[in-house]
Amino acid sequence: MDVFNDSELADPTADNGPRKSIFKRLRLPVIEGDKANEEARDKQANKRFMPYLSGDNGDHPETSSDPNDRNRWASLSQLQYGRLEKWSQGNFTTGEKEVPYESFDKIPLAEQPSALTRAPLERCVGAPMYPGIEVFWVAQLEEMYKLEDKYRFADSVTPGDLSKGLCLPWQSDFNMCNTYWWPSIRPDNVVTDTYFQQQLQQFQSNLDQLASNLENRERWDRGIKGSEIQTGVPIEANSDMVRHWRDLGFVARQLYGATSDNLPEIYIEKQRNPNFPPA
Repeated sequence: MDVFNDSELADPTADNGPRKSIFKRLRLPVIEGDKANEEARDKQANKRFMPYLSGDNGDHPETSSDPNDRNRWASLSQLQYGRLEKWSQGNFTTGEKEVPYESFDKIPLAEQPSALTRAPLERCVGAPMYPGIEVFWVAQLEEMYKLEDKYRFADSVTPGDLSKGLCLPWQSDFNMCNTYWWPSIRPDNVVTDTYFQQQLQQFQSNLDQLASNLENRERWDRGIKGSEIQTGVPIEANSDMVRHWRDLGFVARQLYGATSDNLPEIYIEKQRNPNFPPA
């Protein structure tokens, strides 16, 4: 994330105040059987703390009658929390910015398997597993994996085991996942290709200002019945999502200028059916 490259955050010799103010907003990790941890997380079961995502105990945490609200909010893992704690204390080193390979074929052969694994995982949110988009909570169980081999499933895992807890057809469940902001998986508001092209023409002479001037957004699910933000999504919206999934766009990185190496990243909506919704 570009925000972490800000001089106040990226320089380990800088004052720790800004980093600590961010760290204080992070929800504690789950420590099973630890009463003090449970009590502390009870106090953090609200939208003041990050991440602002539902947890493995279901959605709509603020309207729940379940007393175990702490598990209705996502928490960082103990590893993630520990690393960010060190970061907040200035206990980290900086390195050179990673230069991406021009194409997959340019990656050394020995590194290609790892790159194939990294590509789909790089922009995953990582939580929650219930509800889930690709897999559900069984993905957290140790027995699902060959622990000696990274990201390799155990021989006991059979086709369908990872997704059998999800909704069918999955598009209807995808429509329901709009309570919180999951930008890389379930976009809410997007920069349309048409608007991007218009702005691009205006900022040809100062492309470094283009990203900050893309102010207009359209709903990604425009055209889907009842797609306005609300607590109860109508049944016809779920059916409409299944019917018109093929008409919706994908959010992808948009290169611009002769080189985008030193320019802010821009993501726009692509491949949307231009005739949907019908005029």
